[in-house]
Amino acid sequence: MRQIHILFLLYFFIGFGNVIILAQDDEKVWFDGMGRSFFTRDALRDEVNYLDTLSSQSSSTGYNLLDLNTHINPIADFEIFAQLRIRNTFGGFFGSGTSIDVRQLRATGVINKKVRFNIGDIFLNQTRFTLHNYQEGIVSFQSDLFNSYRDIIQYENFYIDNRWRMQGLQTDFSFKFDRYIRSLEFDAFVTRPRGSLGISETLYLSDQIMAGGSIVTRISKQLTYSFNYVNLFEIPSSGTTNISIRNPVLHNSLKFEISKDNYTTNHILHGGFSQRHWLNTEDDAFGPYSFSSTEGIFFEFENQFLNNDSTLDFIVGFRHIDPNFRSSGSQTRRLDITKPLTTYPTYFNGLSDRTMSLFDVVSDENIYNQEISSTLMAYNQIYSNVLPYGDATPNRQGVFLKLKYRSFDNLIVSKLNAGYFYEIIGQGTDEKRQFNQIQALLKFNASKKLGLSKKLDFVFNYSIENTSREGDEIESLNLECNHIGFNLNAEVADKFFFQTGVRNLNAVGKEFITERTSYGEIFNFDWKQYDQRDFIFTNGLLYTFNDNVYTNIQYNVWGTEFNDEETPNFNYSRLFFVLSVKL
Repeated sequence: MRQIHILFLLYFFIGFGNVIILAQDDEKVWFDGMGRSFFTRDALRDEVNYLDTLSSQSSSTGYNLLDLNTHINPIADFEIFAQLRIRNTFGGFFGSGTSIDVRQLRATGVINKKVRFNIGDIFLNQTRFTLHNYQEGIVSFQSDLFNSYRDIIQYENFYIDNRWRMQGLQTDFSFKFDRYIRSLEFDAFVTRPRGSLGISETLYLSDQIMAGGSIVTRISKQLTYSFNYVNLFEIPSSGTTNISIRNPVLHNSLKFEISKDNYTTNHILHGGFSQRHWLNTEDDAFGPYSFSSTEGIFFEFENQFLNNDSTLDFIVGFRHIDPNFRSSGSQTRRLDITKPLTTYPTYFNGLSDRTMSLFDVVSDENIYNQEISSTLMAYNQIYSNVLPYGDATPNRQGVFLKLKYRSFDNLIVSKLNAGYFYEIIGQGTDEKRQFNQIQALLKFNASKKLGLSKKLDFVFNYSIENTSREGDEIESLNLECNHIGFNLNAEVADKFFFQTGVRNLNAVGKEFITERTSYGEIFNFDWKQYDQRDFIFTNGLLYTFNDNVYTNIQYNVWGTEFNDEETPNFNYSRLFFVLSVKL
């Protein structure tokens, strides 16, 4: 196998060398890509060594990888794109530990200069209620201190502009008119999120298909209407389970825009509905029938004020999401708490499974999800309890506010999200939960204020989520989770930065975890008492060669403290290094 890898690489680079020579003449082939060197060394902290004598005191891992993107343009308006990954684990020599994979493959083009198409690996995003890759708030409001970790997580999981990466066919085209309406745009796609999958010797899951489309028409300069449709379904004949899902979702929106010299206002009305059921296609005297059927509606009205110089962006609105609204494309979560942890998954001499911590959420790309889920995924309440499934979270109604502000000289950059929501129906009781959320980030560019030639930035971020419910001793609950972060970024030499910061998460209170069947039906509520503190302390050095090349070394101290004598604390440290190059 080692010899095969070596021969493959040899032929690969010889072949590309010839292609590069040809490309210089006709410019039909060109290249870009990404390279990364990554190393971590994790260790138990001294104060917890006496609690864990079986785990390794320290461990290290790392790799080098190269993603080479090949763009082939055989004719005008047509391109074949292939991404080849070569990855070598540290400690592997002469081909040992080396893997070669085709990471992406896609063909794109334009037919008759009017109809565009993509086939292969495509990235799709419709609306926040039909197809949308929602970014959890605790990650979206993180400071620049963890940009290196964030870049890896997003790149490795194909998180690009809230899009889901799927395999299929997508096409779009548009028309312009001189009367009645100004323009009309069409977009359609069909993908295969999951192929037929064997779960036993005789049972095979069916092919899962997601298809949909959009129509957007600009009626006038001020008025725009859009229609979106998406459907996740299975083909019964491709499997042997006789049960297949159907989940169509329809969305309409009407946008009224007013543009002035200094500002723009948008008033947008969203509305639609969903259906979800499982179809039993087994032979029956009465034919196929459906079960676990749900139907739900949603609507939202938002108002946006935007300064044309981009210094202020203000949104306020009201949202109603029915308890039975189900949209697999928009409610699928990125963070999958069922996946095993990478760093010290067990502790306390292997007697305890380590719970997910704030550091895992920030740094571990392996606990994130790339697949569409047909049911509501489980979630950790201390990291996301108000809107765990994004704006499309079912059984929520309330008001929200979003604010972005940037001073003219970039001295201050700030962001604020706030919301008050409550349940439309109670879960397990007539009493309803109430949810409050505030997320804030403030960046102060002190170098501008102090007149320094080098950069000096302070970033403060804060978020609080509160969940409460009235009732008797069993019904009542109150969970408060607050997250505070602070970091300093100081340029000590040209393009060379010293970084330091701290993040702290406190979760205290009582909540109920909703347990669901494989068909999404609630069958139990598990009582949970929280009283814990997650922390991260970081010092590091960052050198930016240019916008596309940087190297970062950090020393992280992290862990969780439980105010529970039966649950031992854990405390670890990490030395982290990365060299990232965009080609």
